Amino acid sequence: MKPISRPFTLFICMMVALFVAWEIHIDGRSRPPPYTSRPLPDHDPEDLGDGKANAGWAYNLTRDRDDLTLTRDQCLVAFPNLYQEIDRSVAFWSARGGIKPNHVNIDVHIDGAIKVMIYKNQLYVIEAKDENWPWWVERKSAVLHQLHRAIIYSKEPLPNVEFAFAIHDKAEPSGDGGETLWTFCRKFDTDTGDRSWLMPGFSMWAFSGIAGSWKSFQQTVSDIDSDLAEKIPKISWRGNADMNSAIRYGLLDVTRDKSWADVKPFKFENANHADRLDITDFCKYAFVAHTEAYNAWYYHLLNADGLDQNVVAVQDNWSDLEARVQYYLDHEDEAQRIADNTVDFFRNRYLSPAAETCYWRQMFRSFRNVSYEPELYSAEDKMKPRGITFEQYM
Repeated sequence: MKPISRPFTLFICMMVALFVAWEIHIDGRSRPPPYTSRPLPDHDPEDLGDGKANAGWAYNLTRDRDDLTLTRDQCLVAFPNLYQEIDRSVAFWSARGGIKPNHVNIDVHIDGAIKVMIYKNQLYVIEAKDENWPWWVERKSAVLHQLHRAIIYSKEPLPNVEFAFAIHDKAEPSGDGGETLWTFCRKFDTDTGDRSWLMPGFSMWAFSGIAGSWKSFQQTVSDIDSDLAEKIPKISWRGNADMNSAIRYGLLDVTRDKSWADVKPFKFENANHADRLDITDFCKYAFVAHTEAYNAWYYHLLNADGLDQNVVAVQDNWSDLEARVQYYLDHEDEAQRIADNTVDFFRNRYLSPAAETCYWRQMFRSFRNVSYEPELYSAEDKMKPRGITFEQYM
C-alpha cells in the first residue's frame, strides 16, 4: 500500500478547511490543538543578528516567494512565526543537557531511518537503515534532495551538524537511550513526541503519482483555482477510515447521504476506483475536512477565529459539522475571507518554497546549538570521511 502524505492541499487551494477542535490521541489523552486562536508572537529579536541585513528589507510576494537564497536575517523577517516547533525542540533538549552522539543512533529505530551530516556545507549520508522498500526510496530521495537544496542555495556558511531523520508517516524515536529523530509529525504529550524534531514533508520536493513537484503543483493550483462561489458547495474528504479511525468513522457517520457532503472512504492504491479524487480535484470544493491526530511543522499557524482566521474548528465528534457547513454556505462573504486568508498566509507565504528552505536552514542551526561538533573522519582512518557525499549516494 502506498502511504499517504501530509494533507498539504488544504492550505494551497482557495477553500475552507474544517478541523476537529479537540483531537483524541493514541495514548487516550485529549488536549487542545495547536491551532486555537491566539496572537502569534514574532520570533525572538535576539535571533535577528546585527540587523544590518534587515535594514529596509521586507518580504515581497513577487520577488521573494520562490527565492531559495534568503539569508538568515531575511528568513526571520519574512517568516517570523514559522519556527515555533524548532524553538520548542531547542527548549526541550536544552533542558535535558543537549544532544549527544548516542542520541542520533539509528540502530534502535524501525526501518526507514537515515543518519546524515553537514560538514562545511557538504551533505554526507552516514548510514541508512533498510530504506529500500519502493515508497521509502522515493521519500528518502525527496528528503535528501530537500536537505541538499537548502544547503547549496545558502549564501551563508551553515554549521557542521549530524542528525537522523525518518521517512515513515508516524515515525518516532525508539530505544531507551533518549534518541531523537527528525520526523514528519509527532504525537502530543508523549516523551517520544517531545524528543522529535518536525521537518517539512517529502511532498515539498515531489510526490510522484499524486502531486508531482511542489512548485509545479502550487502553480497548477494557482492557475485552476477560483472563488468559493464557483466551487462545489460541499465538504469533501477521501482517506483510509482505518487510520485514526475514531475521528474518520465519526466523519463518515455524520455525512452519510447528506446533500452537502462528498465524503467517502478510499485507499489510494485503488487507483481506478470510482470514488477516487485526484489531489487537484479537492480544489473544486468549497470545503474540505481535516482528520489527523498529530502535529506537523506548520500547524501552529492554523487560526480558528479572528480577522486572520484560516480554518474552521468543529467538535471532535463532528456534531456541529452540518451547522458549520450550512452557516458558511449562507455567509459566503465570511467563507471567502477565510479562504483568502488561507491562500495569502500559506500558499503565498508560509508554505512557499522560500519558507520551506528557510525552515530547513533554521533546523540545521538550532539542532547544532543543542548538539555537538561532528567528526568528519572515522576513528579508524583519518583520511576517510564518515559516510559518502550526497552526490555519490544519489
